[in-house]
Amino acid sequence: MFSMIVNHKYATQQQHLLKKQNQNKKYKKAVRKILFGWGKFLDNKILKCYSQFPIDAYYINLDKSVERRKHIESLDFILPLERFSACLNETIGEIGCGESHINVLNKIYQSDNSSDYTIIIEDDFTILNNIKFKRFLIRLFDMLQEKKPDVVVMSGTRKIIYKDIFYKNFFKLFKCNTTTGYIIKKSYIPKLIESFKASVHILNMSSKLNNAYRSQILDSLFPIDQLWTYLQKKDEWYVYYDSTFMMQKDGYSFIGQCNTSPNLKSLHLITYCLETRLMDNYDKMKWSDLAGLFDSNYWDEICFDKIFSKDKYGLMKKKLVNNTGIIKI
Repeated sequence: MFSMIVNHKYATQQQHLLKKQNQNKKYKKAVRKILFGWGKFLDNKILKCYSQFPIDAYYINLDKSVERRKHIESLDFILPLERFSACLNETIGEIGCGESHINVLNKIYQSDNSSDYTIIIEDDFTILNNIKFKRFLIRLFDMLQEKKPDVVVMSGTRKIIYKDIFYKNFFKLFKCNTTTGYIIKKSYIPKLIESFKASVHILNMSSKLNNAYRSQILDSLFPIDQLWTYLQKKDEWYVYYDSTFMMQKDGYSFIGQCNTSPNLKSLHLITYCLETRLMDNYDKMKWSDLAGLFDSNYWDEICFDKIFSKDKYGLMKKKLVNNTGIIKI
């Protein structure tokens, strides 16, 4: 008798469980159907915006990085993407990265295409949420046409933004690293190229130094995504309020010659919001301000002896920009 009661109870529980599983399946199927329909609606809206305001898009990819090429081509990017062959520097990977960005920017600037803006992404760019990415693209079209910014950063690390300067879902950028993805205005390209050229110039000089410690410091402080911070605070640079759905993908980096650590990805989720009045105080403390401890405002070989002749850290401060903010070579 007892076993019959137990079996009946067990059978009842199984029926409830199967019923709940069927309900969950129906719910998940309904959700997928809704998301699919919503995604198609957003796709059509994006393509309509694109037809009225075309944006070019390139991804930078090494010829030997076949897996990364497949990854980029598998993304639901919506907009047409054109591949650009990257440069590889076996000695200092950041030099190849800088030269790749310079070359693609030169191609865009010299082309006869009438597009005012171009998207540039690296082959480790990834999308974690397609719906959020599509909503970003729709808002981006509005942002570019109404605000006409110089650059919009798509993904970045160590972001610092002006909390009281914004346009809808985009905040004025004060400082941000990582060139994984950005949108640039065609007329602004020469200015960014000059910054990237300065970076490549400095890194090339550091490769000639005998002291390995010097090279290590210069290679970590002067890649292109470090020097471009000078332009961010003075020009019209913006960043989307939520960049947790588009970021740098984990994997092997030919530039750093190592695997990117998943723990570092938390940096993409960190954004410091400062009011305008606090920016000046912050700017005085951070190393990238580079106070004018030298008369010259450009880098040459003589500067290296001055930098490392005394205090290793105090003399790292160096004025790199002139009144217009362009870094001279």
